[in-house]
Amino acid sequence: MQDVRILVLNTSASERSDLTQVWQATGRSIVAKEVRTRDAFLEALASEPPDLVVNLCLFPELDGLAALQLAQDANLKAPFVIVGEKRGTGAEECLAAGATAFFAKGEEGQLAEFIRQLNSDQPMPSSTAQTPLCNVVLWIEPLALRLRVEKMLLKLNEVKLVPFPYNTLSPVHTPDLLFASLNELTPAIPSDWSNKPLLLLVSEEREAEAIELVRQGALGYILLEHLSEPRLHIAIHQALRQTTLQNQYIDKISTLQQTLTDLQSRLNATESALKRRTAPLRLLEKTLAEQELTIAERTKAHEEHLLSLQQTLTDLQSRLNATESALKDEQRHSDSLKKHSQSKNSLLQNAQKHTRNFSSGTTTCSCMQSVLENCSSTQAALFCF
Repeated sequence: MQDVRILVLNTSASERSDLTQVWQATGRSIVAKEVRTRDAFLEALASEPPDLVVNLCLFPELDGLAALQLAQDANLKAPFVIVGEKRGTGAEECLAAGATAFFAKGEEGQLAEFIRQLNSDQPMPSSTAQTPLCNVVLWIEPLALRLRVEKMLLKLNEVKLVPFPYNTLSPVHTPDLLFASLNELTPAIPSDWSNKPLLLLVSEEREAEAIELVRQGALGYILLEHLSEPRLHIAIHQALRQTTLQNQYIDKISTLQQTLTDLQSRLNATESALKRRTAPLRLLEKTLAEQELTIAERTKAHEEHLLSLQQTLTDLQSRLNATESALKDEQRHSDSLKKHSQSKNSLLQNAQKHTRNFSSGTTTCSCMQSVLENCSSTQAALFCF
């Protein structure tokens, strides 16, 4: 078996190590050449055309799309594959522009298998010995082109062709992929496939239309001018891989939705049980709330009554203080009256004493007057004598 010449667009030492492991896994003699500039890439294409071009999508001066354009301008017949972290917009544009395949990190085994079959007379490997890779419906016109594609697919031994109309109720004959040509001879794509896996076969003149369909959900397209068994095989693999991933995502989403539904049901049941269990508590809470309201109202009434009593007490205290003050004033007045009375009594006693003394003096005076009168009478009598 002859050597496989591989031209690698690469800038990373770690990626070179990963590719070395891929070369070893192929079991073939690999002659790999790495380039880092546009001029070196063009020189390598011109000096010794490779059997395979590998773009690692890390090129600083020349991205994958520009490198693919240079390879096509140089009439490169070898496959052009892309290896990257994940399938992004740049990889989609390269595939849409005619790149043979895209291999994500973790798919080194598929890349090794792809390289193992390069320049080999053996058919491309099948995923199982008896079961086809996928069921494919051809929606291709004209007839000559459809027969050409059928011949390539039969050689690949990877697909089972399902004719239209197909039985959607039978999983054996339900197609996994619709391979449709995009030209004026081909009828419009069936509306049933608006949301199903679709792979396009277009000419360079209608490439822009194919790119737009890819943006709308188509899995990819192959340029009619670059149609070959390896490219068709890789396109089928890529389409099936995307379909498998989509189905896995759909299954995961369905599982998550079912889990969510179960959780919602359990949550509803738990809420119902909780409501049943909390109903007595709510009734008790209501009763307590009513009691608290009653207690609050009574407390408020008691507080108002207490305030009223305190106000009454304050008024009584004020009146008591006023009464005590009046009593004190009355006591002082009484004491003053007593003193005045005592003074009057003393004066009265003195007056009575003086009266008695005066009466005694009066009596004495009367006696003296009587004596004087007697004396006068005596004197008159004497005078008469």
